Amino acid sequence: MLKKLLSTSMIAVLLLTAGGYFAANAKATGQEGAGNTDQIRQIRPKVNPEIKKMREQAAAAAKAEREKAAAAIKALREQATVTGSVYREAAAAAKLQREQARMRAEQIKQNQRVIKDLQKTIREKTKLVRELIKELQEKPELFPAEKAAAVREKLRLFRENRAKFADTLGKIRDERAHLKENRQKQDGPRIRGNTDNIFAVQEARIKVLKAMIVDLDELLALLR
Repeated sequence: MLKKLLSTSMIAVLLLTAGGYFAANAKATGQEGAGNTDQIRQIRPKVNPEIKKMREQAAAAAKAEREKAAAAIKALREQATVTGSVYREAAAAAKLQREQARMRAEQIKQNQRVIKDLQKTIREKTKLVRELIKELQEKPELFPAEKAAAVREKLRLFRENRAKFADTLGKIRDERAHLKENRQKQDGPRIRGNTDNIFAVQEARIKVLKAMIVDLDELLALLR
Protein backbone atom coordinates (compact mmCIF):
# COMPACT_ATOMS: atom_id res chain seq x y z
CA MET A 1 0.00 0.00 0.00
CA LEU A 2 2.75 2.47 0.96
CA LYS A 3 4.67 1.51 -2.10
CA LYS A 4 1.62 2.27 -4.25
CA LEU A 5 1.18 5.72 -2.66
CA LEU A 6 4.85 6.58 -3.19
CA SER A 7 4.58 5.65 -6.79
CA THR A 8 1.54 7.87 -7.20
CA SER A 9 3.30 10.83 -5.48
CA MET A 10 6.33 10.46 -7.69
CA ILE A 11 4.19 10.58 -10.83
CA ALA A 12 2.48 13.76 -9.66
CA VAL A 13 5.81 15.44 -8.92
CA LEU A 14 7.10 14.47 -12.31
CA LEU A 15 3.97 15.83 -13.98
CA LEU A 16 4.25 19.15 -12.13
CA THR A 17 7.90 19.43 -12.95
CA ALA A 18 7.25 18.66 -16.57
CA GLY A 19 4.41 21.22 -16.72
CA GLY A 20 6.65 23.95 -15.38
CA TYR A 21 9.37 23.03 -17.85
CA PHE A 22 7.02 23.14 -20.77
CA ALA A 23 5.54 26.47 -19.64
CA ALA A 24 8.98 27.99 -19.24
CA ASN A 25 10.05 26.56 -22.56
CA ALA A 26 6.95 27.98 -24.24
CA LYS A 27 7.63 31.41 -22.74
CA ALA A 28 11.19 31.29 -23.88
CA THR A 29 10.12 30.17 -27.29
CA GLY A 30 7.63 33.08 -27.49
CA GLN A 31 10.31 35.54 -26.49
CA GLU A 32 12.63 34.01 -29.01
CA GLY A 33 9.91 34.26 -31.69
CA ALA A 34 9.34 37.90 -30.79
CA GLY A 35 13.03 38.49 -31.07
CA ASN A 36 13.14 36.80 -34.45
CA THR A 37 10.23 39.01 -35.66
CA ASP A 38 12.14 42.12 -34.65
CA GLN A 39 15.19 40.81 -36.42
CA ILE A 40 13.14 40.13 -39.58
CA ARG A 41 11.76 43.65 -39.43
CA GLN A 42 15.22 45.03 -39.02
CA ILE A 43 16.69 43.06 -41.90
CA ARG A 44 13.68 43.63 -44.29
CA PRO A 45 14.99 45.68 -47.20
CA LYS A 46 13.59 49.14 -47.82
CA VAL A 47 11.51 49.79 -50.98
CA ASN A 48 13.72 50.65 -53.95
CA PRO A 49 12.95 54.26 -55.12
CA GLU A 50 13.20 53.17 -58.73
CA ILE A 51 10.64 50.43 -58.18
CA LYS A 52 8.39 52.92 -56.40
CA LYS A 53 8.75 55.31 -59.33
CA MET A 54 7.95 52.54 -61.80
CA ARG A 55 4.83 51.66 -59.83
CA GLU A 56 3.72 55.30 -59.82
CA GLN A 57 4.37 55.57 -63.55
CA ALA A 58 2.40 52.38 -64.17
CA ALA A 59 -0.48 53.71 -62.08
CA ALA A 60 -0.39 57.03 -63.95
CA ALA A 61 -0.31 55.22 -67.30
CA ALA A 62 -3.26 53.06 -66.29
CA LYS A 63 -5.18 56.17 -65.23
CA ALA A 64 -4.36 57.87 -68.51
CA GLU A 65 -5.61 54.82 -70.45
CA ARG A 66 -8.85 54.83 -68.48
CA GLU A 67 -9.34 58.52 -69.18
CA LYS A 68 -8.51 57.97 -72.84
CA ALA A 69 -11.03 55.14 -73.06
CA ALA A 70 -13.67 57.27 -71.35
CA ALA A 71 -12.99 60.14 -73.76
CA ALA A 72 -13.23 57.77 -76.72
CA ILE A 73 -16.59 56.45 -75.50
CA LYS A 74 -17.83 60.02 -75.00
CA ALA A 75 -16.68 60.96 -78.50
CA LEU A 76 -18.46 57.94 -79.97
CA ARG A 77 -21.65 58.89 -78.18
CA GLU A 78 -21.41 62.46 -79.41
CA GLN A 79 -20.69 61.23 -82.93
CA ALA A 80 -23.69 58.92 -82.73
CA THR A 81 -25.81 61.90 -81.69
CA VAL A 82 -24.49 63.98 -84.59
CA THR A 83 -24.95 61.09 -87.02
CA GLY A 84 -28.53 60.69 -85.88
CA SER A 85 -29.14 64.40 -86.39
CA VAL A 86 -27.57 64.28 -89.86
CA TYR A 87 -29.68 61.25 -90.73
CA ARG A 88 -32.84 63.02 -89.64
CA GLU A 89 -31.90 66.10 -91.66
CA ALA A 90 -31.13 63.95 -94.69
CA ALA A 91 -34.44 62.14 -94.31
CA ALA A 92 -36.28 65.47 -94.05
CA ALA A 93 -34.46 66.78 -97.13
CA ALA A 94 -35.29 63.61 -99.07
CA LYS A 95 -38.94 63.93 -98.05
CA LEU A 96 -38.97 67.55 -99.18
CA GLN A 97 -37.42 66.61 -102.53
CA ARG A 98 -40.03 63.90 -103.06
CA GLU A 99 -42.79 66.38 -102.27
CA GLN A 100 -41.29 68.92 -104.67
CA ALA A 101 -41.00 66.26 -107.37
CA ARG A 102 -44.65 65.31 -106.83
CA MET A 103 -45.73 68.94 -107.07
CA ARG A 104 -43.64 69.49 -110.20
CA ALA A 105 -45.16 66.41 -111.84
CA GLU A 106 -48.63 67.73 -111.02
CA GLN A 107 -47.73 71.14 -112.48
CA ILE A 108 -46.52 69.48 -115.68
CA LYS A 109 -49.79 67.58 -116.00
CA GLN A 110 -51.76 70.76 -115.40
CA ASN A 111 -49.75 72.59 -118.06
CA GLN A 112 -50.42 69.79 -120.51
CA ARG A 113 -54.14 70.27 -119.99
CA VAL A 114 -53.80 74.05 -120.39
CA ILE A 115 -51.83 73.63 -123.62
CA LYS A 116 -54.44 71.28 -125.06
CA ASP A 117 -57.23 73.71 -124.21
CA LEU A 118 -55.34 76.64 -125.79
CA GLN A 119 -54.60 74.62 -128.92
CA LYS A 120 -58.26 73.75 -129.21
CA THR A 121 -59.19 77.44 -128.92
CA ILE A 122 -56.61 78.34 -131.60
CA ARG A 123 -57.98 75.71 -133.98
CA GLU A 124 -61.48 77.05 -133.56
CA LYS A 125 -60.45 80.70 -134.07
CA THR A 126 -58.17 79.82 -137.01
CA LYS A 127 -61.04 78.06 -138.73
CA LEU A 128 -63.23 81.12 -138.24
CA VAL A 129 -60.52 83.46 -139.58
CA ARG A 130 -60.15 81.36 -142.73
CA GLU A 131 -63.89 81.42 -143.34
CA LEU A 132 -64.05 85.21 -142.98
CA ILE A 133 -61.05 85.74 -145.26
CA LYS A 134 -62.64 83.51 -147.87
CA GLU A 135 -65.88 85.52 -147.71
CA LEU A 136 -64.06 88.82 -148.07
CA GLN A 137 -62.06 87.51 -151.02
CA GLU A 138 -65.33 86.71 -152.72
CA LYS A 139 -66.48 90.30 -152.07
CA PRO A 140 -63.50 92.55 -152.92
CA GLU A 141 -65.53 95.72 -152.27
CA LEU A 142 -65.67 94.75 -148.61
CA PHE A 143 -61.92 94.05 -148.44
CA PRO A 144 -60.05 97.30 -149.30
CA ALA A 145 -56.25 97.44 -149.66
CA GLU A 146 -55.67 99.06 -146.25
CA LYS A 147 -57.68 96.40 -144.50
CA ALA A 148 -55.99 93.66 -146.50
CA ALA A 149 -52.55 95.02 -145.50
CA ALA A 150 -53.52 95.04 -141.81
CA VAL A 151 -54.77 91.46 -142.10
CA ARG A 152 -51.55 90.34 -143.78
CA GLU A 153 -49.49 91.92 -140.96
CA LYS A 154 -51.52 90.13 -138.29
CA LEU A 155 -51.18 86.88 -140.18
CA ARG A 156 -47.41 87.39 -140.29
CA LEU A 157 -47.25 87.82 -136.51
CA PHE A 158 -49.45 84.78 -136.06
CA ARG A 159 -47.15 82.65 -138.26
CA GLU A 160 -44.07 83.82 -136.31
CA ASN A 161 -45.63 82.77 -133.03
CA ARG A 162 -46.70 79.48 -134.56
CA ALA A 163 -43.07 78.84 -135.62
CA LYS A 164 -41.89 79.60 -132.09
CA PHE A 165 -44.38 77.12 -130.75
CA ALA A 166 -43.13 74.46 -133.16
CA ASP A 167 -39.55 75.00 -131.95
CA THR A 168 -40.58 74.42 -128.33
CA LEU A 169 -42.07 71.07 -129.33
CA GLY A 170 -38.58 69.80 -130.22
CA LYS A 171 -37.25 70.96 -126.85
CA ILE A 172 -40.01 69.12 -125.04
CA ARG A 173 -39.24 65.90 -126.91
CA ASP A 174 -35.53 66.15 -126.09
CA GLU A 175 -36.16 66.73 -122.40
CA ARG A 176 -38.62 63.85 -122.23
CA ALA A 177 -36.05 61.54 -123.83
CA HIS A 178 -33.40 62.62 -121.32
CA LEU A 179 -35.89 62.21 -118.50
CA LYS A 180 -36.57 58.62 -119.53
CA GLU A 181 -32.84 57.81 -119.60
CA ASN A 182 -32.19 59.38 -116.21
CA ARG A 183 -35.11 57.52 -114.66
CA GLN A 184 -33.60 54.25 -115.85
CA LYS A 185 -30.30 55.30 -114.24
CA GLN A 186 -32.14 56.48 -111.13
CA ASP A 187 -30.24 59.75 -111.30
CA GLY A 188 -32.27 61.95 -108.95
CA PRO A 189 -30.58 65.32 -109.59
CA ARG A 190 -30.78 64.95 -113.38
CA ILE A 191 -34.39 63.82 -113.17
CA ARG A 192 -35.25 66.98 -111.24
CA GLY A 193 -33.35 69.01 -113.81
CA ASN A 194 -35.30 67.41 -116.66
CA THR A 195 -38.67 67.99 -115.02
CA ASP A 196 -37.76 71.61 -114.29
CA ASN A 197 -36.73 72.11 -117.92
CA ILE A 198 -39.93 70.51 -119.19
CA PHE A 199 -41.96 72.80 -116.94
CA ALA A 200 -40.04 75.87 -118.18
CA VAL A 201 -40.60 74.90 -121.83
CA GLN A 202 -44.29 74.34 -121.13
CA GLU A 203 -44.56 77.81 -119.63
CA ALA A 204 -42.93 79.25 -122.76
CA ARG A 205 -45.33 77.27 -124.98
CA ILE A 206 -48.33 78.54 -123.04
CA LYS A 207 -47.09 82.10 -123.44
CA VAL A 208 -46.71 81.66 -127.21
CA LEU A 209 -50.14 80.06 -127.54
CA LYS A 210 -51.73 82.96 -125.68
CA ALA A 211 -49.96 85.38 -128.01
CA MET A 212 -51.35 83.44 -130.99
CA ILE A 213 -54.85 83.75 -129.59
CA VAL A 214 -54.37 87.52 -129.28
CA ASP A 215 -53.28 87.61 -132.93
CA LEU A 216 -56.37 85.67 -133.97
CA ASP A 217 -58.68 87.89 -131.95
CA GLU A 218 -57.24 90.98 -133.63
CA LEU A 219 -57.63 89.31 -137.01
CA LEU A 220 -61.23 88.54 -136.29
CA ALA A 221 -61.81 92.14 -135.30
CA LEU A 222 -60.39 93.31 -138.65
CA LEU A 223 -62.31 90.76 -140.67
CA ARG A 224 -65.73 91.46 -139.21
